[in-house]
Amino acid sequence: MSVNLLKDRFFRGVRSDLEKRYQLSTAIGRGAYGEVWSASDAHGVVAIKKINNCFAQTTEAKRILRELRILRHISHPHIIRIRDVLHPQSESSFTDVWVVFDFVDFDLRKLIASSQFLTIIHIQWISVQILEALRYLHSAHVLHRDLKPANVLVNDRCDVKICDFGLARVFDEDLWKMNEDKLESQRHPVPMSRQSSSSGMGPMVTRQMTTHVVTRWYRAPELILLQRYTTAIDMWSFGCIFFELLTMLPESKFGPGERNALFPGQSCFPLSPTDDEKASPASLDQLNVIFAVIGTPKGPFNWIERKEMREHLSALDPVEPTPLLELFPATSQMPQNAIDFLNGMLAFEPGKRTTVANALAHPFLDSLANHAPGLLAAKPVDAATIDFEHTDIKLPQVRRKILDEIHYYSQRRTISATSDSGIASEKQDSTPNTIIPQEPDGDEANRKRKRREASASADVAAKRTR
Repeated sequence: MSVNLLKDRFFRGVRSDLEKRYQLSTAIGRGAYGEVWSASDAHGVVAIKKINNCFAQTTEAKRILRELRILRHISHPHIIRIRDVLHPQSESSFTDVWVVFDFVDFDLRKLIASSQFLTIIHIQWISVQILEALRYLHSAHVLHRDLKPANVLVNDRCDVKICDFGLARVFDEDLWKMNEDKLESQRHPVPMSRQSSSSGMGPMVTRQMTTHVVTRWYRAPELILLQRYTTAIDMWSFGCIFFELLTMLPESKFGPGERNALFPGQSCFPLSPTDDEKASPASLDQLNVIFAVIGTPKGPFNWIERKEMREHLSALDPVEPTPLLELFPATSQMPQNAIDFLNGMLAFEPGKRTTVANALAHPFLDSLANHAPGLLAAKPVDAATIDFEHTDIKLPQVRRKILDEIHYYSQRRTISATSDSGIASEKQDSTPNTIIPQEPDGDEANRKRKRREASASADVAAKRTR
């Protein structure tokens, strides 16, 4: 298929003036959601994600809206940035959405599956960036909830950007504090006899915290056990990713075709097994795959709110933990501090799991101790950003909200074009060869004053849309 035909097919439904801005280059990925292409515009290379038939299901449409909303309110060098959302030709009948992102060469899933090897320094640098991104997100009261190799983008310099916020959640101040207090209480447990039967948790928490979150291989145990979750779930997921990064070390003795996930389970029993899974050996369910590595927990299980889950764990046959070094070939020469680093993120109980701050201070990352301290959010993301989460919202309403996001980027594009025009005009008006600066005459001063006022008005308008 010719380049022009590919472009016509990819951009079918986009407003023509926006389509002309981009030159398609290479297909980066395809899936059930649609496709992603690299493209170039006047400012460089970008990635354009076309999401097909986005309004077929409310759940998927909300996922798109969630990502658009959250990424509009956060900004960090190791988190993907939305540059634009292209305006459709028809606001009343559009079915696809085109989102323009920063371009990054590939993702960790592809890197791990490649024949490439990494050094310890590479892994340390990737790890620090992921942790700094998580530290920022958590300071903004955002949980990613879907951290996995495919959602960690990386370029040829090992610079990282976390992507795909379709399953992320924003928590209000009260709920965030409740969850963090819960995590702290796990570090300093209270006897069951002193806990109230409800544990102080209302139904609001249950509604907010769905359990179908991450790809099962990277899912923290508390999600499988239907517990409330905290920032610790992202740390478990990072631990799973970190193991796969270690398999890329030459000294791990894993060949490119031998690298695999740490917990490749096939179900999430006891949550929702199929009939076949109910009949299959227990070793095939996700919890038992986890316990084959970290061992069965010995209790007490005071932190687990559901009685049936406590009973399930208590009834398990005991399994001793597998030393993490034994997960690598016998001839491997893995650095011990890397194994210690991994071990802290794989604690079964969330309150005993390594925190982001402790991970960044771990001796494994000592060689990067002088890296610039990461950014924290100036303030938490307003929970109203995802005001659609706990209402019985219908597809037409989701569609309207997605269109509002498209309008936001259209307005920002207009403001940017006006600003660029003003800068170009100022450059044209300037006299670079003049040795002694001269005061502008009245007309010139008036023009510059109007440009400043227009710019200030544009800033105010942009803030009102946020």
